[in-house]
Amino acid sequence: MFSNRTVAAAALVLLSACADRQPLAVQPDPVSPGALAQLICRADLRAGSFACAEETPRGPSRALITLGGQNHYVRLSNDTPVYDPDSDLLTVNVAVQNLLQMPLGSATAGIPDSKGVRVFFSEPPLLPTTVQNAAGQMSWLNVDQDYFEYTGNDLSVYGYLNPGEKSQAKPWQFKMNGATSFVFKVYVTGEVPAVAQSFLSFGLVSAGENHTCALTRDGVPYCWGWNAFGQVGDNTNVNRTIPVPVQMPAGVQFDTLALGGAHGCGLTADGLAYCWGTNLFGGLGNGTQDQAFTPTPVAQGAVRFASLSLGNYHSCGLTSEGKAYCWGYNTDGEVGNNSTSHVLSPAAVQQGSEIFTSIRAGYFHTCALTTEGYALCWGTNTDGRVGNGNPAKALVPVPVQANGRRFSALTAGGSHSCGLSDEGQVWCWGSNSDGQLGTGASGTNQTAPAAVSQGALAFTTVEAGHSHTCALTAEGAAYCWGRNLRMQMGNGGTAQVNAPGPVQQGSAVFASLSVGGYHACATTASGPAYCWGAADQGRRGDGLVVSRSTPGPVAASR
Repeated sequence: MFSNRTVAAAALVLLSACADRQPLAVQPDPVSPGALAQLICRADLRAGSFACAEETPRGPSRALITLGGQNHYVRLSNDTPVYDPDSDLLTVNVAVQNLLQMPLGSATAGIPDSKGVRVFFSEPPLLPTTVQNAAGQMSWLNVDQDYFEYTGNDLSVYGYLNPGEKSQAKPWQFKMNGATSFVFKVYVTGEVPAVAQSFLSFGLVSAGENHTCALTRDGVPYCWGWNAFGQVGDNTNVNRTIPVPVQMPAGVQFDTLALGGAHGCGLTADGLAYCWGTNLFGGLGNGTQDQAFTPTPVAQGAVRFASLSLGNYHSCGLTSEGKAYCWGYNTDGEVGNNSTSHVLSPAAVQQGSEIFTSIRAGYFHTCALTTEGYALCWGTNTDGRVGNGNPAKALVPVPVQANGRRFSALTAGGSHSCGLSDEGQVWCWGSNSDGQLGTGASGTNQTAPAAVSQGALAFTTVEAGHSHTCALTAEGAAYCWGRNLRMQMGNGGTAQVNAPGPVQQGSAVFASLSVGGYHACATTASGPAYCWGAADQGRRGDGLVVSRSTPGPVAASR
């Protein structure tokens, strides 16, 4: 029916302000192409409303396809629909955007396919409404399906859509015949040069202040979002709204990633760190203050790191022997070397005889965990984020006043810190201006750890952002609390949350979680990566720059 390079994406035209709906995308199996998932949408002209919902896939085997969706593999966008009572026609101009990693509408790279990109009406509007100006009919999945065809200059000057590229809009017309509402379903089809390279399977995702990076399961880094300082790593300063590959040095492969305010770092299997992005205060650790648009090696000498963590303008690494090193911005002592001078290459943290098992860099402070499970922090402390009961900045690690409490994990955010106990209880300290401590109330800072009001919930992971916090249960359910004006709670609203509230993740089961400045992202064990919250500069990776109140898939991930 279709070659194994064909991508079939189930999507539906979006009317008015519905460009963030989620139709399904479908990539046929190379052996048994088929489409077993569709999106159902309803339009009501009297109410001026339009709503889309995914329909449960039906058929002999869901495994025949890989599901994607609107803002995932492809996007259909449009202007405001116009109804002309004289002709009884509803007209809407619809454009197609390619969110894949390969050209869409080209079976061979550089050569446009004659069919271009087609939008099939798998189930047309029920009578009396009819599709008025379809480009033709063709038998695909069903018999005599209407379709709209985007070819040649409709797509681009090249005759196909490059990754992220959007087509010219084409008018779609519906004869209403007295109807005031209608329902229909569509699929989008188009050739791609190589199916395997068109889709991304992320095993790790890291959210920064305004950008995001992820590693595919075979170790290839991709980034997206704000890129003014080269923090996306693609050798440009152009913001990216969908994932683009990091331009890696020859022979280098990362095992893990860490992101900061406007820089990122990756770590190889043999403990070598590479960083890119802003370097005004030495956060790249290469001995200079020159920004880098692609990964550059950290001047770490014979030191080898086992983990990395990045703050707003500083960076830290931890060796397998438990020794911490930090570099970059140090006005408040966040480097921990008992000075306030910026550091251009890794400097040893003055940790005495303590052996650290983890280190986490916040915006302007840093925390670490000892082998006994005790927390130490250093850096700015005006709101209690160091947790030692003293408002003065700490230039070297000082113990958190936790009354002997031991933690299994730590996180450091904008102006607060949190620790996780073996029993799954979270304790937070520092600023609580927006409820980010999760105590059930906001406004009162805590200079020592306070228990999060989580009831019977037990968490396995906790991550802090600018002014919000999220955690993950063993069952893969995410909960967030704190500031929510940019929808970073993922709960469908914008109201502040003072205690853990569930993220509306549907049936998705999250395997890992990362919290950025005003957004959050998660991976699944086998499926797409998801992000939610703020989207300016494209940090959510779905091609949009409008905030999203619930998790949505990262473009092209599966």
